[in-house]
Amino acid sequence: MSSLLKPKGKVITVVINPNFSHDPEYYRPYGIRLKDATPRSDGSTIDLNIYHSSYDIHFPLYNWTIETLSLLLKQGGFYNINLNDLIAPPSEHIDELADYISCPHAKIITVDKI
Repeated sequence: MSSLLKPKGKVITVVINPNFSHDPEYYRPYGIRLKDATPRSDGSTIDLNIYHSSYDIHFPLYNWTIETLSLLLKQGGFYNINLNDLIAPPSEHIDELADYISCPHAKIITVDKI
């Protein structure tokens, strides 16, 4: 990734929140389920289920601690590594998102190239 960026370039990406809810039904109101397929640790498998009335799709994801992600990004030539929460825009439906906002399934990582 680093080799594709100009000096002082920035990467913004989304990763699974290492602290997502252990309850597989927690994110059901938002159209997804997350379930640890193996005990949660670096590299452990997570089953992401995205469902709607017309589809039901499963994807394998992999869990990594923030410490491991930071180490790998530093080794890859990045610095200024930041893990950011998702921010909900102002809305009359903000109360409906309260549980999600308190424990989102994803986080945003921003990093800069050296």
